[in-house]
Amino acid sequence: MKLKFVIGFGLLAWASWGSLLVAVPHAATISPASVVAASSGQQIGVPATETVRLVIRHGDGTETHYPGLPHRAEMTVHDAMRAASRLNSPRALKFEATGQGELLFVNSIAGQANEGNRGGKRNWIYRINGKLGTVSCGVAKVQPGDEITWTFTDAGLAP
Repeated sequence: MKLKFVIGFGLLAWASWGSLLVAVPHAATISPASVVAASSGQQIGVPATETVRLVIRHGDGTETHYPGLPHRAEMTVHDAMRAASRLNSPRALKFEATGQGELLFVNSIAGQANEGNRGGKRNWIYRINGKLGTVSCGVAKVQPGDEITWTFTDAGLAP
């Protein structure tokens, strides 16, 4: 199978390999293996074990995925969110937070603000590899290969 086209913008390019369309970094070498890797959520040129994945569950049944965010030493959940917010893409994560470190608090994600702590109100909670966060996202460390999931939910305990 041959590469049909590459359209570049910013730091990413869109490549078509047969009927598959994937985003790849401009500097990437494009091959069948790299297209398969990109379609499975890996960032080309960065092994999956050196990346983290961020998933935003919006509370209306939709999700936004940020696969292949490069991991760095001492990376926190907040650092991963900031990496997703810096993507040169219309899909870049938009969020608002106050405070820092152990006092950092996420107020809104993708324009959806926390609703408060009264019954039936929905708020943003995070999990790392399915485990509910117990500290501020400003100090919660992530490791290479981790998946961070933010969910907008009423109980704070939804999967």
